[in-house]
Amino acid sequence: MSEKKSYGVEMLALGQVPKEERQHWSSVTIILAGGMVSVNSLLIGSLMVSGMPLSQSILVGIIGFLLVVLLMVLQGMQGADLGVPSVVAATSAFGDKGSQWLLSGLFAATTIGYFAIMASICGSTFAELLNGQFGIALPVKVSIVLWGLIMSATAVWGFNGLKYLNMIGLPLMCVICAYGIYLGISQHGLSALGTYVPGSVMTISEGISMLLGGYAVSAAAAADFTRYQKNRPDVVVSSVIGVLPAGIALLAAGAVLAIVAGTDDLIAIFVSLGIPILGLVALIFSSWPVNTGNAYSAGLDTVKMFKLSDPKRIHATMACGIIGTLIGSFEIVSYFQTIVTYFGIVIMPVAGVMIADYWVMGKGKPENWRPRAGLHYAGIVSWASGVAISLVVQAGIPPLNGIVVSFLIYILWKSVYRSRDALVEQKEL
Repeated sequence: MSEKKSYGVEMLALGQVPKEERQHWSSVTIILAGGMVSVNSLLIGSLMVSGMPLSQSILVGIIGFLLVVLLMVLQGMQGADLGVPSVVAATSAFGDKGSQWLLSGLFAATTIGYFAIMASICGSTFAELLNGQFGIALPVKVSIVLWGLIMSATAVWGFNGLKYLNMIGLPLMCVICAYGIYLGISQHGLSALGTYVPGSVMTISEGISMLLGGYAVSAAAAADFTRYQKNRPDVVVSSVIGVLPAGIALLAAGAVLAIVAGTDDLIAIFVSLGIPILGLVALIFSSWPVNTGNAYSAGLDTVKMFKLSDPKRIHATMACGIIGTLIGSFEIVSYFQTIVTYFGIVIMPVAGVMIADYWVMGKGKPENWRPRAGLHYAGIVSWASGVAISLVVQAGIPPLNGIVVSFLIYILWKSVYRSRDALVEQKEL
C-alpha cells in the first residue's frame, strides 16, 4: 500500500489518497453518523426547545440538517474527485498561501474550539456525576484535562481509528438515548410534550444559525473524510444516510429529554430520569468520537499551515488536542450558542467560495482544478465580504447570507477579471 502506516497509525496528511486505498461508503457514513450522534446534537436540541415549541424545533432541525447535507455533498465531492483534504482543495480558490494561513488557521482554530467545548462538557459531566453518585471528588479541571488527553491520543490513529471508535459509540449512544426517551415518557406521559410552553423565545433564524454553526466545519471541510471515498455517488449516500437520520433523531431526542426533565442541562436530564450512569456513558461516547474527529481535522490543518511533512500529522494532532484541552479547562460550555453561531459566520463563506470555484468556474471537472501559487485575492475578498455581510445584515439567516454573498462575489470577480487571471496563471506556469 502506498499510504504509509506505522503500527496502524495513519501517516498520510495532505497527500492524495490513492484509488486502491479508497474505502466503502459505509466507512465514511459511520464517521459522519458518529458526528451527528453526539452531545453537540443533544445540546442544540435542548437549547432550541427552550426557546421554541417541540414541533418547530424538529422542523428547524430538518431544515438545518438538509442544508448541512447539501454543503457536505458539494464540498465532499471535491474531496472524492481530488483525493485531498479541504485545505489542499482550497488552494485553487484561495491560493497556496491563502489556504496555508487563512483557511488552515480558520479551520484549525474552529476545530480546536469545538474540541474545547466537547472536552469541557465531557470532563465536567464526568466529575459532577462521580461526585454526586459515588462521592468521589475529582476536580473538574483535572477531569477535563484527562478526557481531553484521551480524545487527543485516539485522534492520532487517524481515519481508521475514527471509524472503529464510531462503530462502538454510535449504537451505544442510540440505545441509551432511546431508553432515556422511553423512561421520560413513561414517567411524565406524552401530555408533557403536547402542553409544553418554552420559557424563552428563539427565532427560526437563530435556531438554523446555531445548527449551521455547530456543523460549519463538518460541512465546509467534508473533504477531510470524503477523500477516502471512491466516487461522487458514495459521497451522496454517506452524507444523506450518515447525517439526516442521526442528526434529526438526536436533536429531537435532546429536545424531548429537555422537556420531560424540565431543563436543558444534559447532566440534570439524565439524573432526573434516574439513569445517571447510563447518562454518563452516553455523554462520554457522544463526545469522544466527534472530538477525535475535531482533533484529526485540526491536525491536518496545522500540517498545512506550518508546511510539516505528512508523518508530523501525529504530533500536530496531539498538539491541537492539548491546546483544545487547555482552553476547555476554563469551562466554556456556557458560551456554546454564541461560539458556534460565530463559527458559522466565519466558516460558511469559505464553502461559498470553494463551491463557486469548483462547480461554477471549474464546471465541476477535476481536470479543471489546479492549485494556485501565492494569494488568490478573489477568494480572500469574497470570503471577507461574506463574513462582513453575515455580521452586519441580521435579516434572514446570517451563515446562509455569507455563503450566498461569497459565492456571488467570487463568480462576479472571476467573470470580470477572467482574462487577467488567465494571463497571470500562464506566467506562473
